[in-house]
Amino acid sequence: MIRYSTPKYHGKTFTSSLKLCNTVLDQYPHSIRGAIDSGATDHFMPTTYKGTNHQTVTNGIKVSCANGSHMQAVATDTLALPQLPITARHCHKFHDISIPLISVPYLCEAGCTINFKHDAVHIADKNGIILVAGKHNPYRKLYMIDIPSAQPSPPLTATIAR
Repeated sequence: MIRYSTPKYHGKTFTSSLKLCNTVLDQYPHSIRGAIDSGATDHFMPTTYKGTNHQTVTNGIKVSCANGSHMQAVATDTLALPQLPITARHCHKFHDISIPLISVPYLCEAGCTINFKHDAVHIADKNGIILVAGKHNPYRKLYMIDIPSAQPSPPLTATIAR
């Protein structure tokens, strides 16, 4: 039997290393992966997503889910995808969503074309210029794109006790 031991970190060395790592990571925008969905009526994001124009709403849209349940939006936002037309960036945010959904009909209404291939998806403008490229995830059987946040999450270094 092989036994693995967990490294033990003590004192300032670990804290300093963690601070350095977090400082480097916080310089880069964070992103999440969203599914391109031909059945979604709009873009649906989790509440944790940080777009460019978060607005809390008290009477958000109500949507029906494939499993028969319902959920209500608690906020709206603008996707941090400036290469898309502004009319294609509005989204609704929900507590109960785990995989962001990017609406094919909503993109098409904004003048975009979505091309699916065996292992890729491309969102193009009316001139055929690719604006966003994604990949087919064979495990989820979904076409996924990266959706960047407008700003990185708050630095973790601020939460480390000295």
